Amino acid sequence: MKRFIFISFIFLFAITSAFAQTFTITATAGSNGTITPSGAVSVTSGGNQTFSIAANTGYHISDVTADSVSLGPVTSYTFTNVTANHTINATFAINTYTVTATAGPNGSLDGTTPSPVTVNHGSTTSFTFNAATGYHVASVSGCSGTTYTNTSNSVSSYSYTTGAITGDCTVTATFAINTYTVMATAGTNGSLDGTTPSPVTVNHGSTTSFTFNAAIGYHVASVSGCFGTTYTNTSNGVSSYSYTTGAITADCTVTATFAINRYTVVATAGPNGSLDGTTPSPVTVDYGNSASFTFNSDLNHHVASVSGCFGTTYTNASNSVTTYTYTTGAITGDCTVAASFAINTYTVTATAGPNGSLDGTTPSPVTVNHGATTSFIFNAATGYHVASVSGCFGTTYTNTSNGVSSYSYVTGAITGDCTVTATFAINTYTVTATAGTNGSLDGTTPSPVTVDYGNTATFTFNSDAHYHVASVSGCSGTPYSNTSNSVTTYGQ
Repeated sequence: MKRFIFISFIFLFAITSAFAQTFTITATAGSNGTITPSGAVSVTSGGNQTFSIAANTGYHISDVTADSVSLGPVTSYTFTNVTANHTINATFAINTYTVTATAGPNGSLDGTTPSPVTVNHGSTTSFTFNAATGYHVASVSGCSGTTYTNTSNSVSSYSYTTGAITGDCTVTATFAINTYTVMATAGTNGSLDGTTPSPVTVNHGSTTSFTFNAAIGYHVASVSGCFGTTYTNTSNGVSSYSYTTGAITADCTVTATFAINRYTVVATAGPNGSLDGTTPSPVTVDYGNSASFTFNSDLNHHVASVSGCFGTTYTNASNSVTTYTYTTGAITGDCTVAASFAINTYTVTATAGPNGSLDGTTPSPVTVNHGATTSFIFNAATGYHVASVSGCFGTTYTNTSNGVSSYSYVTGAITGDCTVTATFAINTYTVTATAGTNGSLDGTTPSPVTVDYGNTATFTFNSDAHYHVASVSGCSGTPYSNTSNSVTTYGQ
């Protein structure tokens, strides 16, 4: 019995195998992708068949249809319990990416290259970026392109091409302000201050400042350039000046010039003199130079002093200097030369001859101004008198009086050095001898007689007959008295 059953199974299997049905599934793929398996694929009735769909690089599955019914972009599909012929078809499309361009501050994307744009896989695209006024395109990068960098003010517009696009990406542009080289130059006799070096780099629209210093004895005459307001000056006091440019829009140069300081030199003449017309005043003198002035004194005066303006002071007491030319020192500022004048003075000497002297209250010599007078007092020695005084344009004085033992002499108007001379004479006195009654003066000794001070005189007296000389006295002599009859003659 068991054998019969086994044989029956084999028989039935053989019959089934001999009569199994197969079906064909036709698998096709468009370009840029694959379907596996592909072509005519046989499937036994009731069997299952799976297909794998893959897009090439840069592409994607667009759609899969089974028996013309869209399955969508599936990557795998299985036919199950196949009991009929089928078809499966895969289509593919290139990948597209969104490429965005962004412009940073102070620039923009040109309207001819809008953003974002859609770009096929592997393709490139370009964007043009424009810098704002006063700026330049500094860099552009992104989307697999070659990064662009730049410092040139002249690149105000730049067209950037991406690399082969393989994904969504962004191109970014940055912009930088234009920078300019600003130079400062100082002409001769001045320099640029070390606190404001040159050249300097200045942003578009900004300003910068430079300080210029004049050399000693010079001033800043002018500064101009780089869109600033031109500065001009004639003042010696401006030895340093800070100049600010205008808004910088290009490379440029600031230029400073310098001029020598000039000073006003005035010459003044005091009373009794004047400045010679050949050297007028005031005059303008360059720094470090000198000027000369000639001064003239009035009649009977002389140039006494000249000073000022850094020159060597001149002083003088000589009547002969009626004109003087004075040269200043090196001029370094406004200044004044001043001249003074003095009246001519003369030496007046008083001399006393023998037997007299000049009184101590009127010493000699004395200095006397032109046209003035002076006085001298002369004193005679004891027993003498002032006999004469003369000289120095005064009225000559003469005298024989014993009573003039002192005399004050006034000169005339003095116009030159001169001498007053006094002479003295001894006092003389009249000595008179008188004889009383009964006697007489001897004829050998007349009376009166003139006797110089300090000398003596002798008189002889004779008595009459029968008389004798009783006494003799007077004139500072020793009195004589006598009672002797024998003295009939006496010499006193």
